[in-house]
Amino acid sequence: MSRYKLPKRFVFVDEMPKSAYGKITKKLVRQALEERGLLDGERAV
Repeated sequence: MSRYKLPKRFVFVDEMPKSAYGKITKKLVRQALEERGLLDGERAV
């Protein structure tokens, strides 16, 4: 498999943040990771 297709890191969480409709959105995941200091401003999920 190509190197660019592999994730740079894995983050394990107890639950994923969901929108009001019960869907997981990239924006909410990104915000949750930034609040925990796990994302450092990168733009990847």
